[in-house]
Amino acid sequence: MSYAAIYYVFFIGVLIPALSIRSAIKLKAGAPFPRKIVYRISTLTMHGLMFLSAFVTWRSFGLPMFPPASIGLKEAGYGLGTLIFFLAVMVPMWRKKAMLNPSGAYRSMPQTTGEMGVWAAISLSAGFVEEITYRGVLFGILDYWLHNWWAAAILCAASFGIGHAIQGWKSGAIVFVISVVMQGLVYVTGTLYVAMVVHAVYDFIAGAVYLYYWNHGAKDRMPAAPSPAPPV
Repeated sequence: MSYAAIYYVFFIGVLIPALSIRSAIKLKAGAPFPRKIVYRISTLTMHGLMFLSAFVTWRSFGLPMFPPASIGLKEAGYGLGTLIFFLAVMVPMWRKKAMLNPSGAYRSMPQTTGEMGVWAAISLSAGFVEEITYRGVLFGILDYWLHNWWAAAILCAASFGIGHAIQGWKSGAIVFVISVVMQGLVYVTGTLYVAMVVHAVYDFIAGAVYLYYWNHGAKDRMPAAPSPAPPV
């Protein structure tokens, strides 16, 4: 059993979810959500650490990180169908969250057109790194250990979902389901590349949809900032 694999499973599958749970508990107890710029920088930094860990671990097995893949119309069709399915389910949920809970929804989502450049970078980073990290390396290790596709997929999805607990437990549950579907997409296409594109485009569209709703009613529902206390 490779020590690199053990360390990797601990870091990605245990430590990151544990840190996310701790953050979620602190938020529930009243701690402030990180400032948007801090949250985004920490997200990109974490993506960098995750990719480095995945790269070192996978290379320790002597396996290529980016193997060639044949992507034809069938594989592209699977990807497009998955994306359309996700959007059909999620856009109404995004609208509801944006309108009913704007103070929570826009802690991390774009509120101006100028933010979309940074959001595009985060979307691309998430699509690239998170697919490699979870649907690629973590799944590959667990599938090798367990010899059971479903068990490995469920464990990866649980880790991925809990890792998003800072966004709320409901969001974490949704991410869990999405993760299982994405693992299935990797299975039927035989490559991570289609899933990477679907993931990045999905995240970017989510930001664009939230921005649309911000400009079409959500910002008017934001609670007023508390007035400063009068001088004594």
